[in-house]
Amino acid sequence: MCERILKALALSVGALCPMFAAASGNLVLDGSTFDHFGKVIGVGGATWTSDYTYVNYGKDVLEIEGRITVGADANYVHHKDPATASDWAHVTSEDGDGKMLIVNGADRTKPDPTDPTKQVPLTVWTSSFLSPLSKGQTYEFSAWVSGVHTGSQAVLDFSIGGLLIKKDYLATFNKWTQVTATFSGNDLKSFSSANAIDMSIIRSGNDFAIDNIQVKAVPEPFTMLLGVAGIGLATRRRLSK
Repeated sequence: MCERILKALALSVGALCPMFAAASGNLVLDGSTFDHFGKVIGVGGATWTSDYTYVNYGKDVLEIEGRITVGADANYVHHKDPATASDWAHVTSEDGDGKMLIVNGADRTKPDPTDPTKQVPLTVWTSSFLSPLSKGQTYEFSAWVSGVHTGSQAVLDFSIGGLLIKKDYLATFNKWTQVTATFSGNDLKSFSSANAIDMSIIRSGNDFAIDNIQVKAVPEPFTMLLGVAGIGLATRRRLSK
């Protein structure tokens, strides 16, 4: 009897392992190094896209509103603001890998895809997932944000699969703060996209950096696996008495 129960538990854990392995860790494509920008995700290896104008990292390349780059130091890409003669802060990547999204907030809008008679802010970042999210699963979103200019704060909205999960998040000047939100796969309109939108269209200020964007299953599959193993261990102990 004991052997049959333990064997059944072992088979259950073995069957679940591939599922756990596929779903564990950060599900966002390239949410930390941002190596592969492209106009269309999946085309030419692109892992993220933007309504902003992407430029290669270089000195003072973000002196024009509506530009975005990936690099190590916000001050390097916009040394002085011509309007105020103030430097952007020396904000560097939150996770230490030398790469983050650096954004000169746009002062323009675009037609609303669902209603062309209306205007909406530009989308800063859009990416997809290593595998589609699932109904019935709870997920945790997180990202790190820092303001890089002493002027007006960027006001950020974050969406997953058409669901607004964080609204009006303010970027703090020269300080990384973590955005977090929990959501259910049951509430999503689609299961393949994640977005960050700068809701502010003020020209002065409104400049920021984003890093280490993550979406993880809750609880993480490894924790679930430990729980199953714990059940098996407890059962074995009880049967051994």
